[in-house]
Amino acid sequence: MSRAIVLYHGFITDDTDFGDLYQHIDGIYDKVIRCIFPGHGKVPNYKLFTVEETFRVALEEFDNAKAEFDVVDVIGFSMGGAMATYVANHREVGKLVLLAPANKYLNPRAPFSAAKFWYEKIKKTITSLTSGEKTKDVFNHEMSVYFENGKISLETAWKKMIPNYTIKTLTVFNKVIKKCNEGLESIDNEVLIVWGKLDQLVPIDSVEWLYSISKNEKKSLLVLDDISHLMLVSKNSEHVVEKITAFLKD
Repeated sequence: MSRAIVLYHGFITDDTDFGDLYQHIDGIYDKVIRCIFPGHGKVPNYKLFTVEETFRVALEEFDNAKAEFDVVDVIGFSMGGAMATYVANHREVGKLVLLAPANKYLNPRAPFSAAKFWYEKIKKTITSLTSGEKTKDVFNHEMSVYFENGKISLETAWKKMIPNYTIKTLTVFNKVIKKCNEGLESIDNEVLIVWGKLDQLVPIDSVEWLYSISKNEKKSLLVLDDISHLMLVSKNSEHVVEKITAFLKD
């Protein structure tokens, strides 16, 4: 049985959203398809980013794969996660992986989640250091990973997102998400949903809602304490990649 997978990236980003996941899933599939939304990519032109073209390209990439392969799985990140739910609702999708799917967006609790993470991490570390269970080097490493991930998020926001957050692009984004949610009453596929408590954009309500309408008995919601929105670009993405790979192989 031949298998392919289509990956949908996020808003104002590109296929690099998936980090080194490609090399881990390459051997699972006969073909890995990196869908690039109109106006996005290495040389973006957001004048081409329209609702109609975005859905046309997303469905066309899937349909072309389905015409060639027996089974086509889908992975979507952020806006691409919402698009993945739309495709699954309108096409015969195999397995579905939703990474911080932005079917609902804006996370007002993000600063409080970060503060809570800091408090619990420092409290636990002090206790561990006092009891001799954890060394100062381990604590320094954990904090360096946290700060490095914060730096990655800020650099991405500064270079890609903030300069292109215009009324036009945001309007198109809003309409894309709205259309993805129209008529989305159930998810019948085997599905893995992943979300990090440090997510700066997508609230937990989004993943909890999608999980609640997932009807397949093979469904899983993975909530991670130390992961932010750009989960597969982060320095501690290994366990996320492992979970995705295991789900797709199973």
